[in-house]
Order: sequence, then C-alpha cells, then structure tokens
Amino acid sequence: MSDVPLAGDEKLWALLESQPVVVAGVAPGRGRDAVADRVADRWSSGTGGPVCRLDQVGSLEPDVVTLLRLLDLLGVWPVDLAEAVAVWPEWPVGLVRAVSARPGDLHGPVVNTCAQELDEWAEREKPVLVVVDGARASLLHALEQAVGTSGCRVLALVGADEPLAPQVMRVVVRPLTTAAGPVAGARERLTPEAVRLCDALAALTASDDLWLPDVLIRHLTSDTGAPDDDAVAFGAAALLKDLGLLEQTESGVRLHRDVVKDIVDGLPGEETRHRAAEAAGRLMRAARSSPALVGEHPTTCLLLAVRSLHAGTPGAEDFAAYLAEELAHRGNLPHLLGLREAAVATVGTYAVYTEYRALLGLALRRCGENMPFNGVMAAESDDPALVLQHAQAFRERGMLGNAELLLARLPSERGADGWVLHTKAGVACERGDLRGVGPLLRRAIEAHQVVGDLRGEAWAVLEYGRWCLLRGDPDEAEKRVTAARTMFGDIDDAFGKDWADVELLHIALVRSETDVLVAEETISSALAEERPVRDRRAAAWRELYLTLLGARGLPLRPWMATRLRRRFIRAGDRLGLAWLDREFPTPDDGDAADTVHRAGPRRAAYAFAGTGCSHAEGWALLRLGNRVHGEQRAEWLAEARDLFDSIGDEAGKAWADVCRAALDGTVPPSSALRELSRRYPPAVLALIEWPQGRGPLGIPRVARLTVPEPRHDGRFRFPTLESRIRLTLLDDAPAADRVSRIALHLVPGMHHPWSSAPRDALPWLSAHAVPVTAADVQPEHSVTIRPSAAGDPDAGAEFRFTPLRPGHHLIRFTVTYQETGTVLQEVETEIDIIDSRRDGHPSATAPLVEPLRVR
Repeated sequence: MSDVPLAGDEKLWALLESQPVVVAGVAPGRGRDAVADRVADRWSSGTGGPVCRLDQVGSLEPDVVTLLRLLDLLGVWPVDLAEAVAVWPEWPVGLVRAVSARPGDLHGPVVNTCAQELDEWAEREKPVLVVVDGARASLLHALEQAVGTSGCRVLALVGADEPLAPQVMRVVVRPLTTAAGPVAGARERLTPEAVRLCDALAALTASDDLWLPDVLIRHLTSDTGAPDDDAVAFGAAALLKDLGLLEQTESGVRLHRDVVKDIVDGLPGEETRHRAAEAAGRLMRAARSSPALVGEHPTTCLLLAVRSLHAGTPGAEDFAAYLAEELAHRGNLPHLLGLREAAVATVGTYAVYTEYRALLGLALRRCGENMPFNGVMAAESDDPALVLQHAQAFRERGMLGNAELLLARLPSERGADGWVLHTKAGVACERGDLRGVGPLLRRAIEAHQVVGDLRGEAWAVLEYGRWCLLRGDPDEAEKRVTAARTMFGDIDDAFGKDWADVELLHIALVRSETDVLVAEETISSALAEERPVRDRRAAAWRELYLTLLGARGLPLRPWMATRLRRRFIRAGDRLGLAWLDREFPTPDDGDAADTVHRAGPRRAAYAFAGTGCSHAEGWALLRLGNRVHGEQRAEWLAEARDLFDSIGDEAGKAWADVCRAALDGTVPPSSALRELSRRYPPAVLALIEWPQGRGPLGIPRVARLTVPEPRHDGRFRFPTLESRIRLTLLDDAPAADRVSRIALHLVPGMHHPWSSAPRDALPWLSAHAVPVTAADVQPEHSVTIRPSAAGDPDAGAEFRFTPLRPGHHLIRFTVTYQETGTVLQEVETEIDIIDSRRDGHPSATAPLVEPLRVR
C-alpha cells in the first residue's frame, strides 16, 4: 500500500459505496498510482471482491478496444461473448456478428456482454471494482451501462481538468508534491544505458502510459539497435528505480509521469516524435522476432500497435498485420477484435474490415466456434483466404466432402499458397485417399519455406507425419511429428503442440499391437504432460486415443463412452463421433446382444458416409460383413471392397477378399495374401486370427488405421497355407543325465493341400534330430513321418533327449521330402536344464520348448 498522502480519501470511498461510477481527478503520476493502490486494497479487504485494472488507456484508444480488454480480464469465454453478439438467435454459439458486422456495430453488443459478465461475477463471486487509468466521457458512459445495478463499481482516474458530463460524480485528489525537475540532478549519475532507457521510455509514453515488459528492456538500452545483454539492461532499470525515476512491478517497468513530463518538456516536439518512433520500431521488431511475447503480453502488443498506427510510425501497418495473424492463431478474440476496431479507426476505411474477416474466422476455429462461421458466411465471398477458412472449418467438423468442394476452387499449381496445398493433403488423408498426397505435401513445405512462414511449415510437416503413418511407416511418422512439435515450440504455437501430441498418441495406437514398449513410453509422456489442451477437438481426440490405448487402466465403461461423445459434440466433430461408434459400439435400451454388436458399426458406416471418409466407411462395412450370419454379409463386403477400390486402397481390397474366403471356408486368393504380405510386416500378419473351418476373420486393429504401401518382400508364410514343425516336450522334469522325450509333428495349415488329402495320399517325410550342444539324441538316424495333426501319435516321431550337463542346450530338427531328399523345413529349439538336487528331483520347473528359426 502506498504511503503517499492523499486528499479526499474518505469522500472518494463514500461515493464508491453509493455510485456505480466515480471519477477521481488527479494528474498522472505517482499520486494517481497511489489512489488506485489505496482504493484497490480497501476494496479487496472490505468486500473481498476482485479488482480489474485497465491501465494505459490512451486518448487514441477506441472505447470498444478498452471494453474488449475488460472482457479479457474478466476471463470471458468466446462462447459467452458469441451468445451476446450473435446476429441470428437460432445459432446457439458463434461470434457471428463480430466476424460479419461492420466496424462500429460492435459497441452495443460488447457493452451488453460486459454487463452480463459483471452480473455473473457479482452473483457467483463478489462485485468487481474496475479501475480505469485514463477515461473519456464516452467510455465512462459505456462502463456505467455495463455496471448497471450489479453492485460492481468503476473508478476512473482522469486529469483534474478533464471535461466530463455534469452528472458524473467527481472527487479531486490533491496530487503528490514533487520537486521540480526530478531528472536534472539524477542524470549525471546514470549510466549510458540508463540514459538511453530513460529517454526512450519518456518519448514512448509522452502522451499515454505504457507498461513495458521486462523482456523488452534490453531493446531500448542499446545504442546500436541490437539488444543488450539482460544483465546490462536490468542493471540500467534497477538504477533508474533506485533513483526514484522508474516504477517496476509484475506488469513491467514505467517511468513516473512527472519524470516523463520533465524530459519531454525540454525537447522539441519533433525530437520527441522521432525518439518515440525509433523506440516503437525497436519494440515492434522485437515482438516480431519473438512470437512468445504476443502470447505473454497481448495487451502491450495491442497498445503498441494502436499507438504506432495513429502516429504513423514506419512499419506500424506491417506489425499490425503480423499481430493480427498471431492473435488469430492463438484464438485471442477480444484482442483481435480490438485491433480491428483500432485499425479501422486509424485508416478510416472499411477495407480493413474485409482483411480481418478471414483472421476472425481463424480465431473462431481456434476457439471451436466454427459452426456459425460456416453457416452464415459459406457462400458470401470468393476471397481465397475466406474460402480456405471455410474449407478448414468444414474439415474440422468432419465434413470432408464440403471441404473438398471449397478447396477445388483454390489453385494448387506451382507457386500456390502452402496453406492451401497442405490443407488439401490433410483432407485427402482424412478420407483415406493417399494418391498424390506426398508430392502435394513436399510442395507445401517448399512453399512455406520460400516465404519464410514458420507456422505454415510446421503444420505442413505435421501433415507429412500423418501421411507417413497412414502409409504404414510409423518410424518416419514419429520423426516428422516430433520435428513439427519442436517447430511449434519455437514459435510458441500451443495449438500446434496440442495436435502434435495427439498425433504421437495416434502413432502409439498404430504401434500398440506390435511394439508395446514404445507405445507405453508415449502414453507415459502424455500422462505426465501437465500443459492444458486448449483446442477442444485436440482434447477430445487425445482422450479417445488414451482410452483406446488403455492408458486409464480401466476397461471401457458406458459412462466413459458417453463422456467422449459429449467432448466430440461440444467440439462439433462428426468424424470423432463416427470413430466412437466404430470403436465403442454402445447399445440402445432393450437391444439384444447381437443387435448391439451390429448397431455400432452400422451407425459408424452411416456416420462415415456422411463425413466423406471413404476409408473408414469401408472398414465399418467390412466389420458388418465379417460375421457368419447375416443376409447382407456379401453385400456389405462387396460395398466395402468397392469403397477401397475408389480410393486406391489395395490392402483394404485384399482384406475384403480374405475375409470373404474365411467366412466361406475356402482358400483365400493367393493375390490377396500376396498383397497383405507386401504391405504389412510379419509381426502384424502374425496377429491375424484364422477361423477353424468357416468363421469371421480376426483382423489386427492396425489394418483399419492405415492405408499401407508395399514395402515388404511379400514372402510371409501364412499359417493356414504352410506346414509347420510342432515340437512337444512329453516329460515335465528334464534334468542332466536323464532321458526326456520330445514329440515332432509336421502340422499342415487348414488351407494347405495336405490338410484335406486322404491319409493314403499323404507323402512320406523324414525327420532327423541333431544336438548342437553336449547332449545325446536318439535315434541318430532319420525317422519316417507323415503330415498330421499335433495329437496323432502314429504320424509323428519321438526323440529321446539326454543332456550331459545342466545349462543351455540347442537341438536342430530337419524334415525332408523322402522322394527327392529336399529339405522342407529346419528349426532349432532351445532347452534350459537346471542342475538336479541330491534327491534326484530337478531344482526348477523345466522351460517350454520354443522354435527359434524356421527355414
């Protein structure tokens, strides 16, 4: 609490208790700061209510900009602001009027939104005190309307001679008495860096205050234009503070008003303007080189842009354009709207209105408010920037067909916009049609690099990672997505980092069936991440992937699926809802079990058809047809195959053919099996669950998550088409110097010709066993066998294994075709023998016998 003596203290407080708006007339400087501190402390301790301080309200700042700053301080949700300014009542959410309204039309709706927020604060918490440092009669009138009868109060700090309406309650507070020329005696004690900082701040704040964040100090202490070291800059600020010239708080640093006046009064006006322009230019360049500044100090950047635009500072328009794009990508609607209103007031033309519409659409999408944007403005403009925003909004809602139609209106030839190129590629990936996506993404990355668009390049690299994953290369996908995440971190793009994290979970889901350890590492990292997810869609997809991965440690419950469904509904994501129906079929009340089992995939098929996601629709139909019973089984499988064919998915077509053969109990087409073995690694193919006889095919989950390209040798031997050596240890207690029996059978797969041949037609084979370690195997000669089931004692061979010492043992088994002597198969088997105790019993249970190698 300040100890500066004040006059009119009690009268000021008495008026605040009875009047909604009270004006304290006091000159800018330490006396004004003391009034604000004293009243704020008394309000907080007396009422327990919060205090919102609107500092640095300049004379050039439009009223609506100040009101939007207040909404930002109150923490207004975009949806709440949207409901207040929606131009069509039937739209429940959406900042429609803010996007489509002409400049000047926002004033009334924003005042109403302030009133609504203040009312809710007063009812939910405590009444709010709004302290405005600098106010005009029009702003006071708007604030009086906003406060209304809520019990909240406004304290406006203005100059003692500020002209105001007669009915405004005013208290004149005696200003602080200070010695004339506070800088004169201190300047000779300042370092050169402190002098430069003091003069720059004085020129920059000659007419209006501006709190300068600490991170920007070093850009004003240098005499070369390059930023100084932090130690030098902070030392200069500390010296000014010690001499009583500068105030330093959590908001940053600011020269006292009497110090500013003393410096500015001694300079010609042209010199002051030149210094202000130079200082503002340095700060604008600093903000452009460090995007994090916009996220951490949006109000300072906004005020810097507003004042630079009014002053005509060189580079001000470029900085305002940069700031608008940064605010849009961060979803900062209040500040973006404020910047638009300030730009319109400065330029005096409606051209700015058109320029900002696409940016406001982007900000709406970042807040998850894209439905009104599309519904109201979809057919209103042919501006490429707006068309792209509409297409991206349709994609986010899962309306891929609509997105494709809009994107078809935009050029994609050489030299096209990188955002258009990678958005087209992203929509194609969502549909599952990967034809031509790779070259499109490479051109997108190149286009972003040519123009120096780091954010666009990061998003294009993220899309490239998604494409790598879908085409069956999770290792390359992880490299690309990780690189994109690093790039998003470099430009302080929280939304991009959210989606990179979601895509890493997507990669873990694809890997989860064959690379469990890597998937678990990704899950652990995701759960350890404490950074909140701002994007509603990203949060919903993140939760979906974590649930599919079993990261919560709980089996899926109906309430979990319901919660996920609500997340996707709030995000307006139809594609996510379709995923839920496919992965978590939920029953309707009274449904029988089999009906419930079909209901989810059927709903998913309809939902995917509505989104335009052909790949997912095909898999939903294939799952419907992958059942023994059902009149439409063949129709669903045929329709799924046609969908796969329409997007060039050869793997999907092969799955449909193999699935049909499994259901019919016939041999799968060799062409389909060859396609699968060319497009999936053996670890994935080994997960296929083949039915005994006729029945549904057990398909690995990774199959419906990818559209793999041929990258394997195609030599995988499917178990149903191959004969395999099966070894069985017949004695449970193998020990050194003790005989153990091992049975060998050659078991043909159910689709192998030997599995259905008459016994007399089966060929004669020879089985031979050779110990590789210190052991004896009998018989030493070959044993004649025939292909048979594992439990047929007459068709197999039995070998007697006697280890000569405890430890690790290896036996090689070879099966040959007797007629030609051709080696059909050879395996090596390991057995660990533990030393026996004195009583002759083994000291541990014998290990299982497992084949190591098959040739």
